[in-house]
Amino acid sequence: MRAVAPVLAAAALALAACSSSSKNPAITADPASRGVDTRDIEQLLVAKQKAQSPDFDVRDPSCPARIVVADGETFRCTVVVEGVVVPYQVTLRDVNENSKTAGYDLRPVKAILSIPKLVDALQRNSPGARIDCGPDRVKVLDPGATFQCTVTTAQGASQPVTLRVNDIDGNVSQV
Repeated sequence: MRAVAPVLAAAALALAACSSSSKNPAITADPASRGVDTRDIEQLLVAKQKAQSPDFDVRDPSCPARIVVADGETFRCTVVVEGVVVPYQVTLRDVNENSKTAGYDLRPVKAILSIPKLVDALQRNSPGARIDCGPDRVKVLDPGATFQCTVTTAQGASQPVTLRVNDIDGNVSQV
């Protein structure tokens, strides 16, 4: 089964991560408390994740109820993708004291892997093989984490293959 390993090792993928800063609408703080309601950020988080992974069920965003608006302030939010909780870091930037507004960056804290896309890419690189990475449609893993898939050749020989998450963008390679 040595022929499978080089084919899989060549498959590095960036899958379905959501990182954005350029076109997010500004948030507005309550002038008395300098606090802001995060519901708009929650709605944007769901919309951006749905745009990145339109075939997946995306729901249940959660951010702290109120945050203080200060340049560089960071906080965590989550969204549920296919039943898996996906953590995001939100960083406030370009705080305007006069208008009490701020921009923000949304970045996933972990790599978000679309398993159907991963399997499709691996199968394109290994014609005739069946690849099974388990029942989950989404994996949310730290860079450096590993997971296993099983490769079955057209002749029926099976071999477990360990893949490592290379970075937050979801690039993977064979171990």
